[in-house]
Amino acid sequence: MIFVSSSVFAMSEINDLAEDLSREYIQKTGQVLIKKRIAVLDFDNVTPMMKKHDIGATVGALLTGEMGSSTVFRLVERKSISKIMKEMELSMTGMVNQEQAVKAGELSGAELLLLGTVSETGETISITARIISTEKGEVIVAKTVKVQREEMIKTADEVYWSAFQSEYGISISLGMNPIITNDGSMGPMMSLNVGYKPLRYLRVGGGFVYGKIIEFRTDKYDMNASTTAQTGVETSAFTPFSIYISSREFSIQHNYHVNVAMIKLYVDGLYPVYRWLTLGARMEYWFGMGKMVNIEQEIHGFPVPVSFDADNSGTYVSPEYAEQRIVVNAAGSVVHVFNPGIIAEFLISKRISINLSLGYLIATTIKPDLFYTADDNRETGDIDASGIFPRYPYYNFARDQNDKRITANISGVNFSLSVGLHI
Repeated sequence: MIFVSSSVFAMSEINDLAEDLSREYIQKTGQVLIKKRIAVLDFDNVTPMMKKHDIGATVGALLTGEMGSSTVFRLVERKSISKIMKEMELSMTGMVNQEQAVKAGELSGAELLLLGTVSETGETISITARIISTEKGEVIVAKTVKVQREEMIKTADEVYWSAFQSEYGISISLGMNPIITNDGSMGPMMSLNVGYKPLRYLRVGGGFVYGKIIEFRTDKYDMNASTTAQTGVETSAFTPFSIYISSREFSIQHNYHVNVAMIKLYVDGLYPVYRWLTLGARMEYWFGMGKMVNIEQEIHGFPVPVSFDADNSGTYVSPEYAEQRIVVNAAGSVVHVFNPGIIAEFLISKRISINLSLGYLIATTIKPDLFYTADDNRETGDIDASGIFPRYPYYNFARDQNDKRITANISGVNFSLSVGLHI
């Protein structure tokens, strides 16, 4: 046996053709011990049907696989001769000009060229193959085989769609997912996706989204002698503070952010336009529970009591206040997000792709009922009571300075740029 077929698209006729070419080559040249370097070109498509399905490229690819396992020849990589052909402004088709093809083969280090033609005759396809010496430009061996047209076309389609990506299997992608919310806030996001392609036109998967919507809202206001207590703040707690600030004013900047750490599921409908380009539609569902999605209140210049708290109960002896930066987070129940969109996948190799998507997030409103700092959690079952901490009894973090409940919504436009690995 001269060949052990290694191609997943192997056809018995192509294997027989490679066997016959090798056997006759040995008979005519007597070569047995020294393996000659051979380059395989795409075969020339003679008839329109052959051009439509690019049968010549398929035959070239199949014979390349056969020659790669040959005990008679040593294969020159197709990309080596392809580079030289490109530099000479030629195609990989052997019938462009045999003399030029021979020259290109010689420059690539090949001692032999395998090229030929494919043509349609009724329900069969004729494949004529020739082995040519690059030194003399002479045809050493020529063989013709016939294969069933439909079988060959089916094989050509399989080779075509597998040329740049795995038709089925697992893909992993890591990317940036910036969000522009409806109120104009920006959110730099990161995502990690793992997908599975059970069909050529379908992919399902899941992943993880992480990021922050920065300053979806900013309040600037002053706390002074005219400040009144918010809803839920006991007058007895607010009065000492109100008396203290009667002689001064605190200038406060209150920034609100949304921290996102969500699980996502998705399904893609795909349409391969070219070998290198796949377009499609995607539907994503994101969800986050508890502290996975929270509103972060970052407050600069907040009046914090700094006098001694004897029993750590929030009751300060002769309270003194200083302007400090504090961070209070607020989380609610499950947040749901739907993200319909369109996708484009650019395949730059068989295993690597660049993916773009554009979608619109439709999210449920975040309505927190749990408020927490680095060392204290507040969840009482009552929103106003939960938003008041013992250390800050004069301020309700469940409400803004206009006495409205703190909420957030991340609905908006979502872009995505990612790099994918196809396994």
